Amino acid sequence: MRKRFSQNLCALLLAAGVVAGLFQSGWNASADDSSLEQPKESEDVDEVEGIVMTEEQKELLKKISADDERVESGNLFAWQEEVLRQYEYAKEYLQGKYPSHTFEIYDCVQKSKLNSYTTFWFYADEGEESYELYLWTEGQDTEEGTEEETEESMYMSVQKDTSEYLCKDNFYCSLICDSYAEALLEVLQKEVPECVGVLTVMTSVNGEDCDETLDVNDILAGKYEITNSTRIFLDGSSGVDASELFEQVQSLIGEQRIYGAYIVIVLKGVPEDCSTGQRMWDYVKENGASSYLLRQSFQQFNS
Repeated sequence: MRKRFSQNLCALLLAAGVVAGLFQSGWNASADDSSLEQPKESEDVDEVEGIVMTEEQKELLKKISADDERVESGNLFAWQEEVLRQYEYAKEYLQGKYPSHTFEIYDCVQKSKLNSYTTFWFYADEGEESYELYLWTEGQDTEEGTEEETEESMYMSVQKDTSEYLCKDNFYCSLICDSYAEALLEVLQKEVPECVGVLTVMTSVNGEDCDETLDVNDILAGKYEITNSTRIFLDGSSGVDASELFEQVQSLIGEQRIYGAYIVIVLKGVPEDCSTGQRMWDYVKENGASSYLLRQSFQQFNS
């Protein structure tokens, strides 16, 4: 009986000690909690700071993305961030190559498993004519997008090192086509005075060497082999055989190795209002075969 009483007394004392300990712990915890610095109302731990973009950049991304709200928020996928890196590189390339001009990049097809390079389309000097820029990222390791990105960008690739970017564009063509045609006409008229007009079209992309200071005489001299399609017009009313005129032009082009693809058109006569190569070409298109004695093509590719 005494033994059982002793056991009960020990149990009561032990329980009282546990309760006191819990009470003390709770008190200390409350005191410690009151000393913690609470987050300020302005601090939002869930807020994600988006990428700040210009309106031009946003419009570009919206054209090639399915989620306009994501673009507006700046919470971009990795492949979209890569487009912006390439955009910045392309813009700097254009401004460095043509410092006297301004540019607006308005559309893009990014490098992917289906495209070996990124294509940007752009306007110059607030004009409406469109030009192309190709951007290569060859020789670089790429990584695929996350699963979240797969549906929208399953073919996109991510480039991390902009030092390996390489650009080429065709804006320079618009700066030299007319002056090139005039210079070529001058060369031709020295040997074939029946030459009355030249019209040249250039659209091929080239790198930094072909900038706004490019001299058309360097092209004629063969320093640059720029793909072009050139129409040469001759006055056939002089009495010289049309085939002979063609051979003279072809021989001269070949001797001087002036790079290009040529169409020689010997007109029956030159209307008074046809003072330029463009106007002569319009005249031929309007009147067809009745406007010329001969129309024949050849190529001069200096391999």
